[in-house]
Amino acid sequence: MQVSMRLRLLGIGVLLAGCLGSGASMASIVGVTGDIDVLATAPPSVKLGHLTSNSVIFAFTEQTGLTLPSDVAVNITAPGTYDSTASLTPGTVAAGTVVDSYLLHADTASGSHMFDGTVTFSAPILGVLVLSHALNVSDPILGAPGTAYPTGDSERGLELKPDQDFVSLSSDMRTLTVHYFTHGNIDELRVLTAVTPEPSSLVIAGGGMLFLTAALRLKKRRSA
Repeated sequence: MQVSMRLRLLGIGVLLAGCLGSGASMASIVGVTGDIDVLATAPPSVKLGHLTSNSVIFAFTEQTGLTLPSDVAVNITAPGTYDSTASLTPGTVAAGTVVDSYLLHADTASGSHMFDGTVTFSAPILGVLVLSHALNVSDPILGAPGTAYPTGDSERGLELKPDQDFVSLSSDMRTLTVHYFTHGNIDELRVLTAVTPEPSSLVIAGGGMLFLTAALRLKKRRSA
């Protein structure tokens, strides 16, 4: 086999290794403000009365690198402020999409309390689920293994009223601003984000491309 052909095949091998070998890294919460407390691990239960606070909304990762087995209906798919059901932008995240899922949960220990904060993710938000039906239907697919959910609770979602519960999604689709007025029951929403390639994969793949380009130039030079 000619040397130039060996170089070409080696470059292709490096490129494929970079694209296939390392796979994808997970998105993550990279910043919060206000009344948001990020849990290191998913809690045993988010049923009514099991995870309470009068001062914070709890945020946690449910699943990472999940390939959706079926379509998932979401309530918000575009930037904007959502303070009514009429303002929602419903859509579907298709089966086969690889996603990370997160839950923002508030349940007061006593009385009624307001919470405000922002959550920023390292990857774009694909959809937000704020209505009880969407949350209930998606629990079996997106919920954290081992966590008990209030599945079937018709009031766990957000009321979506300007003076109670509303959310805003930033123009870059990475930051969610939330306002909860929690009283008498749980307030929850679920976030689906994309999954981003690992930096190491991009570096290796880029190296493969450079190697292949150099090999082709060397072959042309020798032919000339």
